[in-house]
Amino acid sequence: MSKSLKRVRAALEASGLEHELREMPDSTRTAQQAADSVGCALDQIAKSIVVEGEESGILSLFVTAGGNRVCTQ
Repeated sequence: MSKSLKRVRAALEASGLEHELREMPDSTRTAQQAADSVGCALDQIAKSIVVEGEESGILSLFVTAGGNRVCTQ
């Protein structure tokens, strides 16, 4: 089990939330790879993108369906 998955599992257990975690044997770096791995449609995958403001330096987190693109302009 990866270090990051262990951290997520520990946080979920500490919160008392019911959960089921799966570690995929293949890469899931892209939304399409993740959808293929679990056998669902691309838009059933949620992907997150963090963008840093050019002038402000403020970080913004976007969560969108796997098939969507985020415009940072």
